[in-house]
Amino acid sequence: MKKINVVATLAFVLAFLPMSERVSHAQFTKILATGDPVTGGSFFNGLTPVLKGDRIAYVSQMGFGDQELFSGTISEGVYTRVLSEGDVVDGFGTASAFVGQPQLLEDTVRILANRPGGFGYVASDVATGVAYPVVQTDFDRFILVTALNTSVNGGIAFIGTDRNEGSGLHFASIDGTIQQPILVDDVPYPGTTTNQSISNVRMSLSAGDGDRVATIVEGRLPNNPNIDVRGIFVTGLNGGTERIVEELDSIPNTNFRVEEVLTPPAMHGDDVLFLSSLGQGRTGIVGSLDGTLTVIVDDETPIPGLAGDTLDLSSFEHQDLGVENGVVVFQSRTSNGNTGVFKFSDAGLETIAMTGDTIDGRVVSSLSFTSPAFNDGRILLAINNGTGLYLTAIPEPRRFASIWLFVLWCVLRRRAIQGEAKIGSSCVAGR
Repeated sequence: MKKINVVATLAFVLAFLPMSERVSHAQFTKILATGDPVTGGSFFNGLTPVLKGDRIAYVSQMGFGDQELFSGTISEGVYTRVLSEGDVVDGFGTASAFVGQPQLLEDTVRILANRPGGFGYVASDVATGVAYPVVQTDFDRFILVTALNTSVNGGIAFIGTDRNEGSGLHFASIDGTIQQPILVDDVPYPGTTTNQSISNVRMSLSAGDGDRVATIVEGRLPNNPNIDVRGIFVTGLNGGTERIVEELDSIPNTNFRVEEVLTPPAMHGDDVLFLSSLGQGRTGIVGSLDGTLTVIVDDETPIPGLAGDTLDLSSFEHQDLGVENGVVVFQSRTSNGNTGVFKFSDAGLETIAMTGDTIDGRVVSSLSFTSPAFNDGRILLAINNGTGLYLTAIPEPRRFASIWLFVLWCVLRRRAIQGEAKIGSSCVAGR
């Protein structure tokens, strides 16, 4: 009887001890294979795939040939070429080179492309395959259009220079009929003194959600009216600017402050995240969650299951970071020289995939994740294990082992109690 109680107690303890080994990886589903004769060749050309609901878009390149833009639905498993370098687009000219990531919005795929005399965004209808310009440099109006853009309701937000409106953040509707400024240089902030204005809306934009866009600005900002500093602000497409953070802001409940904003933000709902130097030789991912600054992880955060290995955020780039419904996904190197894709949630830090892992029986030599590939709780990864694109759901915290151990404890405990009851009955009968 004591033996049963010991086993039951051990099961109970194991059920609630934290798992020290590395979290098991999610189940990966291969979407495309590198070298597929229909979809093209290499995915590892800097133009990483994007995911929106059931649809993906990616740029593929066969050898040293032209890059081609493909799109299709995961459920159907059919991916169609929608635009190639060298295609002539009416009203745009020859799309001579693709720049940056594609974007998915309202049954269209968009990408920034070189054109005669400059750049512009080209959209292609996924149903008809007809391509058309959304916005472009024309030297009568826009003299600069950058590769960093984000999807918002009804169109895209992008950094550009408009001869009439100035340099800064602009909006273009998906059909190209509406072009308007959102936030431009030398505009005072509402309710501030005249010397508090934007001196530079930086050429870096990575986050949009619904009708709002988060971007980095520089200037005499509200909390620092006498010096030029950098901050992150959220602006509505129809006006209204909200301050998220400025450099030199203290981070509550820590000894850190935002010494320098290092990357453009990631955004979902009210959550805005970015990489920041924290002082004291530390760098971390900082989030404005429900209006409160929080350090999510930093470069001394240990990686569960990898003894002595910590995050190394020194090579971190803004597109390596995504957030959705309070779950943070990011790509980072580790202090031991690996590269991994990680998830951070209420359950803490977990590993999704890492170089050196074995997937489909092959060792992963490199992988690539960017925030547009994180949507509806799923991640699209370009994994180099001799194959191609893989889709995975965000892994749930490892509760199942604990649940089953708890159930085992309950069963053993019940048997122990029943056994004690039978012994007690026998003793009574023996009297």
